[in-house]
Formats: sequence, structure tokens, C-alpha cells
Amino acid sequence: MPNENCLQGLQCPKCQSEEPFRIEVCTLVLMYDDGSDYDKRGGEINYNDTSYCECYECAHHATVTDFRLKEKAPTIPAPLRPEGYVAAGGGVCPHCRGTDTQAEMDWNCATGRELVQHAHCLDCGAAWDEVYTLTGYTGLTIPTPDEGTSEPLH
Repeated sequence: MPNENCLQGLQCPKCQSEEPFRIEVCTLVLMYDDGSDYDKRGGEINYNDTSYCECYECAHHATVTDFRLKEKAPTIPAPLRPEGYVAAGGGVCPHCRGTDTQAEMDWNCATGRELVQHAHCLDCGAAWDEVYTLTGYTGLTIPTPDEGTSEPLH
């Protein structure tokens, strides 16, 4: 269980022990020949990030900074490969996988068989081109010569 009081955010980087630690401290006491007021009533103990710190369990020593738990950076998954983007049906950022994306309505004809549409992510700012490939046609109708009307071809 993580420390929540005097040792909040500290853990031995070598053995992962959370306590106890020997820490170099600074304190101000009223000193007498037979002891201090700290001995009689307790007092405030201060240390900082450059103070010496030693793990009681494994004797690893460094500064308090070195014993502070590091926040783990959020992991961003590897970008979606084009086939993964197609399998997802588009509409997802290939970089962060966010769904707040926007495609521009301006189509570019890259070749006679492809249309390219620029898209970008409103979550992370990534930009990419969506490629739409001609795969066939549907709904062909052929006019009949005697009526001049169209009827579907099955």
C-alpha cells in the first residue's frame, strides 16, 4: 500500500520497500545541557529532495529524489497500420485511436481509381489521408430501346 503520510510518494528504487528509510533531516530545537525540547515534546522534522536517503531493508542509498515514485508516462499504442484502419471502418485516429476526427469534404483524385480525402484528429492533432479505391459498381440500369425507360439489369 503506498505511503500516505511522512513518506508519501517514496519507495526504494532497488527493492521497492515503502518503509522505513533513514533520511537526513534538518530541525530546529531548543537545546539544554541535558537534552532538547524535541526530546520532551516532539517537533517538526524537515527534509528535502536533496537529503540523503537510505533503505533500511536493502541499504540502497541515494537522495530523496531518487526514492520518489516516478509517474509513468501514458502509453500510446503504436499507430494503426492501414489495414487496421480499414478494419476499424475509418473514423478513428491512426495515431492516438481517438474518435474525435474530422474529414474534409474536398476530394482529390490521386489516380483514375482512387479518391483521397484529408482527415485530422481533434484529440491529438495528427493528420492523414484516407484513400478510397474503386472496387466496382452497383445499380446498373439499361434503357429498353422501345420504351426509352430504364430497367434494372439483374
